[in-house]
Amino acid sequence: MAWIGSLGSFSQQQQALDLSGNSDEWIILPLPVTGQDPVILTYGPTLSVVKSTPAQELASWLFVRWLLSVENQARWAEAAGVFPVSADAVKQDHISGDYLPQWEQALQWLPYAWNEPALPSWGVMRGALRDAWEQLLTPGFDAGQVAALLDTLDQIAAEIVAQMR
Repeated sequence: MAWIGSLGSFSQQQQALDLSGNSDEWIILPLPVTGQDPVILTYGPTLSVVKSTPAQELASWLFVRWLLSVENQARWAEAAGVFPVSADAVKQDHISGDYLPQWEQALQWLPYAWNEPALPSWGVMRGALRDAWEQLLTPGFDAGQVAALLDTLDQIAAEIVAQMR
């Protein structure tokens, strides 16, 4: 069995297996690629400071700086079941305390991490890619349909980018 998900959903995956009585041991692997090196996509919360009064902007920056301290990143990551933003935060003693072993396995793939595109259209495009992936995995979908699916994705991407300008 294969499952595609994100780091933050590891615990839900394990719960689903537990509830179904499935005792399989599962591992973390990146999706197959055509190049030599594996690739994993990383994304996370975006922190923004909106234009306001100088005092409110300063308070916002101070909060962001506090939130992104190594110790607080580690706490945030541990609570959410995700990786922290910095490598120093990953090294915190308490960060892997209650994680599933798969979290530790996923650490080996961090050198192959790529950030998602920093484009306003990416959030919408991610949904289109997810839909295409589901089509690809649908029983009856054959290799002869891949080129048409990719052409459709190119058209959708062009439309999304044009609408987001």
